[in-house]
Amino acid sequence: VLAGRGLSWGHAASTDLLHWKQLPPALTPDPGWYDADGCFSGCATVDADGVPAILYTGVFKKPDAGEREGMPLTVANMCYERQLIARPADPDDPELKDWVKVQQPFLADDGSGLPLLCFRDPFLLEKPSASNGWRWRVMVGSNIDMEALAAQAADDVAGAADASTGTHGTAAAAAAAAAAAAGKAEGRSRAEE
Repeated sequence: VLAGRGLSWGHAASTDLLHWKQLPPALTPDPGWYDADGCFSGCATVDADGVPAILYTGVFKKPDAGEREGMPLTVANMCYERQLIARPADPDDPELKDWVKVQQPFLADDGSGLPLLCFRDPFLLEKPSASNGWRWRVMVGSNIDMEALAAQAADDVAGAADASTGTHGTAAAAAAAAAAAAGKAEGRSRAEE
């Protein structure tokens, strides 16, 4: 961690895995960018062309971070999380000292519409190849905000009742819908491309 700059990726190089040379950090937060408040964990790999790549989670604070009454001060509540890639400025440098961040997230969110918390830590499942259509196959860890999911389900039931009958949904119907939605979502994991 660099003072006042959030989490960074340390960097060391070795030719024999016994003796190590400490290098400047590979990734540090960039003010005003997707990783302005931290370069969180991820993985390193070599792509189909033999070029190294770092897949990682960048975090940046939400505009109202710290102003939400009753919300715990956690990264999930205070920050947006995006899945990012960095590549070496010079792939032929044996120490890979300088890294360049790809300008757009490779995955901004999971697209499920579920209220996710801690959407981070990309892990490579499969590298791009002819057999998979030259696509990265990446798994990203997350959990579901069950309270927010229940509130969404209750709103959906109440809204549907208002639209179809002109009356308000009942608390029992909202609770049943929330429980059903929570049951469907519990334990769900998703591998993203």
